[in-house]
Amino acid sequence: MSTRISLSVWTLLAAALFPAVIPAGVSLQEPESSERTVQVSVSVTTTGSVFTAGSPTKSQKHPLTANARYRFRERRLPPGGRDAAALRAIREFETAQLTNSISGRDTQIALPASQRIAVSSGDLTGVHSYCPTSMLSRESLDLLELPGDPLSLAALLPSEEVEVGAKWKPADWAVQMLASVDAVQKQEMSCELVSLKEKVATVSFTGGVLGQRYGANTDVQLTGELTFQTEQKLITSAKLNYTVKANIGTVSPGIDAKVESVVTRELAPAPGKLTNALIESTPISPPAGAESLVFDAEPWKVQMVHDRSWHLFQAVLEGNSQVVIFRLMESGSLLCQCNVARIPSAAPGKTAPLDQFEADIQTSLGKRFKAMRKREQIPSEDGRIIHRVIAEGQNSLVKEKEAIEVPMQWNYYIVTAPTGEQLSFVFAIEPQLVEQLADRDLKLVQSVRFVK
Repeated sequence: MSTRISLSVWTLLAAALFPAVIPAGVSLQEPESSERTVQVSVSVTTTGSVFTAGSPTKSQKHPLTANARYRFRERRLPPGGRDAAALRAIREFETAQLTNSISGRDTQIALPASQRIAVSSGDLTGVHSYCPTSMLSRESLDLLELPGDPLSLAALLPSEEVEVGAKWKPADWAVQMLASVDAVQKQEMSCELVSLKEKVATVSFTGGVLGQRYGANTDVQLTGELTFQTEQKLITSAKLNYTVKANIGTVSPGIDAKVESVVTRELAPAPGKLTNALIESTPISPPAGAESLVFDAEPWKVQMVHDRSWHLFQAVLEGNSQVVIFRLMESGSLLCQCNVARIPSAAPGKTAPLDQFEADIQTSLGKRFKAMRKREQIPSEDGRIIHRVIAEGQNSLVKEKEAIEVPMQWNYYIVTAPTGEQLSFVFAIEPQLVEQLADRDLKLVQSVRFVK
């Protein structure tokens, strides 16, 4: 009797005796459900330099150090759309504060108690927030932009099960959102499941984005690692290292800095103020006016409300040369600049003489002035008097030792309170951009409230 065993039979026997080890895939997706509350802590440390325009040909360098701390509860909200818009959460902040030092000058910013509830949503340009009960200031809005936001981290996770050693490229929108860049010229990001031990998956990621933020060329390079608890289906920690280089922009200084963000998360035992009733009452889209920002010029006893396209460029509210400067940005370009100043009070119920106002405009513009195009009083229902004068002229710009004449339009306003306090506004805009400005200058002026 032959003892020869065919190769195929041997293969079957080997398979029976030594079954193949087939690696099992693992899901790295967090649930979109709002049933659970997550406790989050974030620590952000920044070191480097910022640059400001010292002269037309040379910038000034200022050493920078900053530390930010956050602690908040979080519950997911129903998706508001596809891709980035699907990532939404409502948060209750216990702590949100920033301490920074620029050339030895220290500044501290903390989220006011009235703004501790925030609705945060993913967007191509980052994670953006609004407060459902109180308008944010620009400072508070910027404070709530967390490097390594948990919603951005969730966007890096693969939609399908993966095995240890698997690599994937997250969606372009996810990379842009994590880098918080407005427009992308080039981007890349690679993620890898490097280990899976005791139901804890470790994911590494590295990449970068070259593009623009607020119109300034920006380069963001990023490396990091996160851990995912597969049983809880939860990102439990992350560490991100950003290297950020950006040119001086229209509304922001240049920057060359390293940013380290450390995130820890765990299931919270109680929802705090993030009740089911609050979840159910939060609309998919922000209510009208909820995304508006408030500027509080406390020394002037004045408040203004504006949309997020207006950026506070400078505010000198005390001492000599008091002025507030806003710049209107649209699609990364400067559309208009607005200078606000206090002027001497008028008698109650009166206003500065319009003829004197026009004479002051001509004196201020000097050789740039050509003609007055319009003068009018804007109706007001609360006793304020608003005068508007539109002047035409031109600015001289020097380019490569050659002067270029640029047509300009200036929209001047005086706002007078019933008690006599007055503010002046001047909006500088090129004539071909007037249609884009529309009535946003008037809306800013009409938003003024004189606070007693």
